[in-house]
Amino acid sequence: MRRTRSLLQQPENKENFLASAQVLGFLIYNITCLLAPFVPFLSEKIWQETILKNFSGIKAQSVHLENYPASRVAKINSDIISNMEVVRNLTNVILKLRVQAGKKVRQPLGAVYVLGEMKGLDNDMLKVLEDETNIKEIKFKADKINFEGKNFVKHEEAALKVFLDTTITPQLFFEGLIREFIRNIQEARKELNLKPQDKIEIFIKTPEKPDFNGEALIKELGRFSNMKPYLGYKKQNYIIEKEFEIEGLAFWVGLKKIK
Repeated sequence: MRRTRSLLQQPENKENFLASAQVLGFLIYNITCLLAPFVPFLSEKIWQETILKNFSGIKAQSVHLENYPASRVAKINSDIISNMEVVRNLTNVILKLRVQAGKKVRQPLGAVYVLGEMKGLDNDMLKVLEDETNIKEIKFKADKINFEGKNFVKHEEAALKVFLDTTITPQLFFEGLIREFIRNIQEARKELNLKPQDKIEIFIKTPEKPDFNGEALIKELGRFSNMKPYLGYKKQNYIIEKEFEIEGLAFWVGLKKIK
């Protein structure tokens, strides 16, 4: 369910949006039905407040009057399940290595090397692994690479070795800064009780460093449909003003709601 969020907020096209919405609806409906015998009041609230108000074709006026979901053994794909188990295990290992190296998940990293007896993962599974760990590339070969350097942290088991490259290039640093900046903006939106569809103007005062590319920051923020970013301070009636630091760089932002 968590992974459908970005697909719904920033869909590549209408078809992807509808497919993601259908998957999310399927999950909410079936999980609510499954939970009904165990958490009757919570599942009933979800049924009344979410399913009956937003789902079409629902006849039962209570979750406790709906048929319990039946198992569909014939639709179970054992290959997907086993491959996803591999992805989950690798995700846990890589995230632990991130903690060990002191690298937040919001900070993108360039590569991780996975060596050992691995089942073949298709591109879709690799994309899930890259997204969950925020790694640019998962590599299964490591020719002529010295893993003893200070930029690597490692995890070793009997049949598996994982080496995480913690090198942060200027481009990776900038991508991490963008994520952290957006997190601060989202916190400001929450303070104002703004909904995702509420559009805002953001006025940004960037760090006083000659090598900081403020225009690149504006360009990245401009990709979001619910905000219009501007560079520089202007004296206006902001609904909120914020000051924060990201990796030692100081920012000021002023937000205005677009009516």
